[in-house]
This record gives sequence, C-alpha cells and structure tokens, in this order.
Amino acid sequence: METNMGIEEGWRIIEMEISKLINILQGIPDESPRYDFIYSTVYALCLKKSLPEKFPNDEFEVLYKRYRGVYNEYLISK
Repeated sequence: METNMGIEEGWRIIEMEISKLINILQGIPDESPRYDFIYSTVYALCLKKSLPEKFPNDEFEVLYKRYRGVYNEYLISK
C-alpha cells in the first residue's frame, strides 16, 4: 500500500471496499470486500500522523467522520 497517498485517494479505496460490504448485506451480488485494503489504507494514512506538515491532524478527524458516517448512515437506514 502506498504510504504517500492523500486523504482523498485513501478515502476512495476505503469507500469502495465498504460499499462492497454494504451491497452484500443488502443482498446485492458483489465481490467480497478486501478488509486488508481498508486496514492497510488506514494504516498508511495514520503513518503520516507523525508528519503533521504533510498530513494535518484535522484531516484525521475528516477521515474518522467519513468512516463513522458511512456506518451510521447504513444502520439508520435499516
């Protein structure tokens, strides 16, 4: 997994894999989500936390809110 990715690039990977899981839960045929992609992407993004000039702390808050929002949205819809 690339360690120089930005939050938007990382979020696209995470969102794509989460959408596969949601499709499966809703009975829509899809390939299995790659949990390793989700974990690796989050890990790669978190490695940048030690480099605040390249990845400000407020971007971690954005990532967390997006991740939490996807699951909350799904749970509320059920």
